[in-house]
Amino acid sequence: MHGNKTMKYLLIAIVLLPVFAQAKTPKLNLTLAHNCPAEEKRKEQIERLAANYDLEKYTITRDIVIDQQAINHSAPVLTQDLRFLDNDDRALSAYVHEQAHWVLMTRHRGEVRGMLQDLKSMFPDLPIAAPQGDGNEGTSYIHLVVLMLE
Repeated sequence: MHGNKTMKYLLIAIVLLPVFAQAKTPKLNLTLAHNCPAEEKRKEQIERLAANYDLEKYTITRDIVIDQQAINHSAPVLTQDLRFLDNDDRALSAYVHEQAHWVLMTRHRGEVRGMLQDLKSMFPDLPIAAPQGDGNEGTSYIHLVVLMLE
């Protein structure tokens, strides 16, 4: 009987642990390109997501620009646009996607050319044209790795 009570408390602790765990996202350096209200709203959204989720292992670069006139891109500075202001899940996905590009740029820089050749061998008929690809052979193939990292 004592074992059942211990098991019950253990299960309660496992269920409640995420509720009490604090997010460990590193401090982000968020810069607004045009200092407008919509960019401020995106900044607040990213800060809220960083506070609510532990994004430590998904955050490679902490320097992020929010630019209403740009599209999301990873380099030379990770830049977030204003899409998905009303959808935290999709905004978080865009954040993780651009950070995944940084994994390749910083941790696997010398391996990308080899990855590209391997991917072309494994998937010789990968669609490159939109909407399946992005119109560029190299980045379409590299996105296979980025998507796996997500």
